[in-house]
Amino acid sequence: MESALDKSAIIPPEFASERKKLERAKADYQGLEPEKAKRLAALQAAREQKQRQHYLERFRIEDEVIPGIGPKYKADLRGFNIEDAWDIDAGLISGIKGFGKVKVNTLVAWRRSKEAGFRFDPSLPVDPRDIYALDREFLQKRQTLQNTLRSGPQALRQTVSVWQAQRRQTQAQLHRVAKDLAQANVNRIALRAF
Repeated sequence: MESALDKSAIIPPEFASERKKLERAKADYQGLEPEKAKRLAALQAAREQKQRQHYLERFRIEDEVIPGIGPKYKADLRGFNIEDAWDIDAGLISGIKGFGKVKVNTLVAWRRSKEAGFRFDPSLPVDPRDIYALDREFLQKRQTLQNTLRSGPQALRQTVSVWQAQRRQTQAQLHRVAKDLAQANVNRIALRAF
């Protein structure tokens, strides 16, 4: 059976948990630049898709005349965050109440008609908006991880401080119990003498 002193010698789980959190944060922080480079390379590789996306995003459903798709249906689409030609997805739209096969096919045909005007320009670099969004995302990740790493040592010290205070309290209680036991032993011996 484990004694109170033995239990007080075990590092508290909060300390181990906080330490693991800091180790993960450190590894994530060290991996930020390689991850960002990988994501930038993926943006470079996906230039055609991104150019197509930005091209189709210019065609807003609410601004277009689409046969059979009036203001009510446009509002329904907007409610599902379907706002431009890029957002048109037959599977998603067919799940919206009131959009049967005819309306879905009409919207898909409208998207295709807009997409027919797209021409990929391989000379264009990655869209600056995509690079900006990536930079912002990684700046936010970096700041979050830095804050975690900065506050980590204090959190560890605080956990250790609480643990040490509890350990001192346990040791004081054990010392009192040992003193009481020693006194009881002395009393027992003294009582036997009579």
